[in-house]
Amino acid sequence: MTVVAETTDLETAENILSATYAPIRIHPRGLRRGLRLEQAALGPVQFHHVSLGMDFDAEGDPLAALVVGELVSGQIRQKSNGTDRRYVPGEVFLAARYSDPYTSTVHGADLRLTVIDPALASQVADPEPSRAPVPVRFTGYEPVSAQARERWKSTCAYLREHLLADPGVAATPLVTASATPPTACPRAALCIPTDQGAPN
Repeated sequence: MTVVAETTDLETAENILSATYAPIRIHPRGLRRGLRLEQAALGPVQFHHVSLGMDFDAEGDPLAALVVGELVSGQIRQKSNGTDRRYVPGEVFLAARYSDPYTSTVHGADLRLTVIDPALASQVADPEPSRAPVPVRFTGYEPVSAQARERWKSTCAYLREHLLADPGVAATPLVTASATPPTACPRAALCIPTDQGAPN
C-alpha cells in the first residue's frame, strides 16, 4: 500500500519530514513551497519518493534508520561528521550516519529513498550465523564503485516496478522475506563501504 502526503505549507512539510525520518528544521530560500512524499513498504524496507518543490537549508537530528538516496533531479549538498558532499542527478549516497546530525542545502530535489532498519544492514554485512549481529559503522557515503552504484539502482528499480506495483505480491511473506534490499541480491548490494569490509 502506498501512502501519500502532499503540502505547500512549510510548517506542515517540516512536520511530515520530522515524523518520517527525524526532527528537522527547514529554512526556506525564495517563495516556492512544496513537498510530496510517497511511501511503500516491502517487508522491513521502505521505499520513499520525495519531491521537494522548493529551495531550502535544513538542520536534521541523527537518523534512526539507514537512508540511502538516489537523486533523480535537482541538487543536494550534505554536511555531517566533518564531510561536505554535493550530489547531482544519478548519484547514490548515504544521507548521514546513524549517530550524526547533519545539514542539507536543497535545490528543487526529486529523490528516491530506501529506508532500512540498521539491524538488517548488520545482518547483511556480517551474515555468519554463529556471531551476533553488531551495528554497521559506515566508513563512506557513496558506493564503493560505479558498478555497485548501478547494481543498487537496478535492484531498487526492479523491486519498485515489479513487486511494489502489485500489492498482492508485495504482501506475500515469502516474497518480502527474500526480495528486500540489500538481501535481494548478493552482499554487494550493500554498496556503501563499512568497517566490515567492502562488498564482494
